[in-house]
Amino acid sequence: MNTDTWLKRLHRQMDSGSRHTQLIRFRKRKDFEQCMARLKQLKARWPRFRAIEAFPFICTLRCSLRTTSGLHGPRLLFEPDWRLSLHAYSPFQESHKETKTVPPRIPWGVRQIGAHKLWKTTKGEGIRIGVIDTGTDASHPDLKGRVVGGVNVLHPYAPPADDNGHGTHIAGTIAACGGSHGMTGVAPAASLYAVKSFDRHGSAYLSDIVKGIEWCVHNEMDIINMSFGMTDSSPTLREAVKQAVRSGIIVCASSGNDGKTGIIDYPAQYKDTIAVGATEKGRYIAAFSNRGERIDIYAPGDRIVSTWPKGRYETLSGTSMATSHVTGLIALLMACKRKGVRPTTIRRLLRQTARAVRSRSEGRTGDGEIDGPAAYLSLLAHLGKSAQRSKRRSRLRERKQARPKTGLTGSKAAVSARMGITSVLERKHRRDAGRFAVQSARPLTTRIARVSKSRPR
Repeated sequence: MNTDTWLKRLHRQMDSGSRHTQLIRFRKRKDFEQCMARLKQLKARWPRFRAIEAFPFICTLRCSLRTTSGLHGPRLLFEPDWRLSLHAYSPFQESHKETKTVPPRIPWGVRQIGAHKLWKTTKGEGIRIGVIDTGTDASHPDLKGRVVGGVNVLHPYAPPADDNGHGTHIAGTIAACGGSHGMTGVAPAASLYAVKSFDRHGSAYLSDIVKGIEWCVHNEMDIINMSFGMTDSSPTLREAVKQAVRSGIIVCASSGNDGKTGIIDYPAQYKDTIAVGATEKGRYIAAFSNRGERIDIYAPGDRIVSTWPKGRYETLSGTSMATSHVTGLIALLMACKRKGVRPTTIRRLLRQTARAVRSRSEGRTGDGEIDGPAAYLSLLAHLGKSAQRSKRRSRLRERKQARPKTGLTGSKAAVSARMGITSVLERKHRRDAGRFAVQSARPLTTRIARVSKSRPR
């Protein structure tokens, strides 16, 4: 790839007034770094390049183009900057009514997954959760002290305030700490970080989501809550999620509210995420929830009461609400041992310990809803086995370090480990000395005599 030639073509196609915004991902980091170095040099001469946004952690550029003609190549991937929507579903009349009444101290969803039974042991202390949503009302009485940071992707110099309500609702289910005067979320001691990527209408550009994920990676979040989705796969979003998981972040994503079987939205469909479906009271799969083999776990998502801006509360339904329950429970589990718990391990433990759910039309389905106490006990057993394995490995390392370096291999090395290097070297010395003695004892005259007889006279 000739970087200078490609950048000249890119400059000709750039148009700040165009609505066709493209994401350009470089398949090789070396090409991306070369391009960024040249862009830095050319910005003074070609001002249009100043409008280019870069996402280094996934080797991607964002810019407005008239057309992508002449820019494609085997090492480049072009994708439109799609718009995504939140996963909120309000089929009931009461879901549209805000209320000032005090909600149940422990909502039914928190009770159904047994999270309250773990609070004497863990409340999610020290776990950092990035909520990529519409922002959060940090002044809500039940969220004071829980929202400890964040970013406004849409307006970088403004706080991540919630002008929609969805993000505040999600935050309350995860970590509200109202006590006797309000509601309590699943992990009331976890630390929330509001990542505002969605506008007041509940929609966001793909690039805004990527910015939010990048912020979470750079600020070392433990969990990312993604209560949104799209019907088509996005290579750019997939790469961003993959990089987040590689950095050790657990990503929880809602499956969608279309009531479909075997089909779920992205990013929940990516194997790197934990895909979440919604249940009703009694562990029935909610009618609006997507379902099928691709869903990892279910959680309460029907008629969920949670925090709302301006000190209010709201009832909403959707897989978004289910995802916030799963995020909170994972925070409880991770607080037991923050480091050393892989995302794949968490997913496996949640699935293994899940309680069976039912469908009103099909009966038992083979799927399961998260069970807090069972998952906690399973995690302790897993950590115990891991500790035993690490002890065995440390003993083996100590034994290897204690062995003297003999320079021997195979059976000789084994002998040296049992008997000591001194005895081995002594034996070797004796053998060599014996061979030398036998050779030196042979008479040289015999050999000379035999030679002299063979000479012609």
